Amino acid sequence: MTRPTSCAVCGTAIPPSADRCIACGAVWGEDNRCPRCHALAGVRPAGDGYRCLACNAPRDRLPGTTVFGQPSVGVSAGAAGRGLRILGSLTLGAGVVLAALAAAVLPGTLGFIGAVVLGGAGVGLGGLALRAGARAGQKDEGARDRQ
Repeated sequence: MTRPTSCAVCGTAIPPSADRCIACGAVWGEDNRCPRCHALAGVRPAGDGYRCLACNAPRDRLPGTTVFGQPSVGVSAGAAGRGLRILGSLTLGAGVVLAALAAAVLPGTLGFIGAVVLGGAGVGLGGLALRAGARAGQKDEGARDRQ
């Protein structure tokens, strides 16, 4: 298989060791041609085989076929997203409760500072976990849409 020096799709220079365009992901070579849709497209692992990224038809992996992604193992992005959203909600709530507790228990300025620090940490970490959970959920939705 002859490797191009620049991408036919976007024009980016391609390093000699690359099996796809480093900028747009385009592939080349007849081993990447789908026998069903005739597109030059890589494959993705699916079950015990591979599927065309262009038409989702079952494909054989030839020596020069470009494989995108890894087979799904373990926790899905959707489940991870739900877990992160739960963790974020709990952390956010704990930060608010700890802030109120610090303000009530600690005297004067020390209580105010403790409330700000504990509340800010809980709300900040909870917000980050909620955001990561939302992104993981969007990633899972996108993966399902592409299938």
